[in-house]
Amino acid sequence: MTNKQNGRVARALIARLIASGWIAPGEYRIERTYAGREQRSEGAWSWYLVHADSGVEAFVGSQWSATECLAADDEHFAAIVCGHQ
Repeated sequence: MTNKQNGRVARALIARLIASGWIAPGEYRIERTYAGREQRSEGAWSWYLVHADSGVEAFVGSQWSATECLAADDEHFAAIVCGHQ
């Protein structure tokens, strides 16, 4: 994973996920899937969250980019982030 993926956007998105109750407080990182347009149109995620220490999936992700998710208002944020809440 590059420093950009562990950067400001990722940290801000993880903080928003914690603050909004999507995930429990803890250390996480974003993993990109590099899904193509056709794969995303079929439902593939663009990114998903894993626990930073173990690499185990946190079962949260989205077809939208991390930047797009972070920029979304609260109503749309809930609609574009998938996972267990």
